[in-house]
Amino acid sequence: LALQLIEAIFKVDSDFVALARSQCAAYSSLDQVLLSDPASLCAILEFVTYPVSYDQGCMVRVAISLLSTLVARQETLVSLLLHLDPRAAFLQALRDGLACTLHDVLQEEAEIGLGELVPSGTDVAKLAACEAPVGLVSSAVAQLLLHSLGQPEPSMAHLLLGFDVQGQVAASHLDPARHFTCLRVILDHLAPSPSSHHLGSSDGAFRSSEFTEYSLWLLHELAVDPVTAGPTLRLLHSPQCRRTLTSQLDLAAKSPLPQPSQSGRVSALGSCLWLMQLASLMLHTADPDTPHERDTCRDILSALFSQVPVDSSYMQQPSMPAMDLLQLIFYPLPEPEFADLKESGDGTSSEVERLFRTSALDLVHGGSASGSSHRGTAVVDLGRLWALLSEERENLERRFRHIGVGAKRALGLMQSQALRYANSHNIWREE
Repeated sequence: LALQLIEAIFKVDSDFVALARSQCAAYSSLDQVLLSDPASLCAILEFVTYPVSYDQGCMVRVAISLLSTLVARQETLVSLLLHLDPRAAFLQALRDGLACTLHDVLQEEAEIGLGELVPSGTDVAKLAACEAPVGLVSSAVAQLLLHSLGQPEPSMAHLLLGFDVQGQVAASHLDPARHFTCLRVILDHLAPSPSSHHLGSSDGAFRSSEFTEYSLWLLHELAVDPVTAGPTLRLLHSPQCRRTLTSQLDLAAKSPLPQPSQSGRVSALGSCLWLMQLASLMLHTADPDTPHERDTCRDILSALFSQVPVDSSYMQQPSMPAMDLLQLIFYPLPEPEFADLKESGDGTSSEVERLFRTSALDLVHGGSASGSSHRGTAVVDLGRLWALLSEERENLERRFRHIGVGAKRALGLMQSQALRYANSHNIWREE
């Protein structure tokens, strides 16, 4: 509860401080107060290493949210903590502890199932509350790493991924086998394993969790960032990482994607996107005169362009994985439709239902409830949409006071249907 109170203060303190200062009052934001009290700051940050098994990761999720807020407000947070502790004992403990937390969280989340933006079968109440896998702890850690990667060095991402934050980040030697960091956990997660949930499934489809997509996205950003590109590419061209990435690429290229009605399809598409971009980057930056980099190019090209045999009884030509992936561009899914409900009977009730349906469609497509997904896609904010639909429903019920119980029940069903339609539209936009 104490961490949740701090999180609530963080959401409003900037506006309060700005207002107070406009009235010539001297107030500091909470992040500035914490920086002046290193003991309290470190005590709060240590909660990111709290055991996830105790409360299903709730406390860790809030602690990571607080760390993300602090990193966003204080881009030099790592440098400030290094100044307070030149030996970096606390930072190393934070790095190791969060890596252990991420490892435990992935094991817990693997039991829940694969993540999607919001699965199509999710309960309406959960849709309205936005209780989606996008809020999982692993995704929160990945977002923290991605958002802090572009900050001045040394950033929180550099620390948590095992770069040398006490020296030059660009001169770092990444050795995940020796140092247990978030990068080690990410590579272990991507490594081929018969029990891995992010790899092939029983039906042969390419399954990808949201964290798998984030992991590949992060590796790509590390490989294109001028500061981290050198150490990252040297690591990716190493034999173990090369086997991991080419196995993922081979599986993504040769396995069918989940069907549109199945969960994990958007994450699988996103994973294919970052795999292809990462493969392209490694091909362009490889030195053919270096044996292990030449081997990387050979393995990538083999995964993408080797022909896959098919059942000869159908007289089909062997397929080429790279061409199969490109087929996705030319066969987009049709836009979902808002199904009509049976109207309640009398003219007034039918009019109310038509008005509500029109308002619902306007809210979904008009931008009043617009938001942005973690992929940067313009989507509908389901929580905001539910609140606006509830307000519109109450207005219609006050305006047409004599409508019957059947019409009110129909409005409730239509409100739930509008939320499901918005969720389907979000997934369609993402794809």
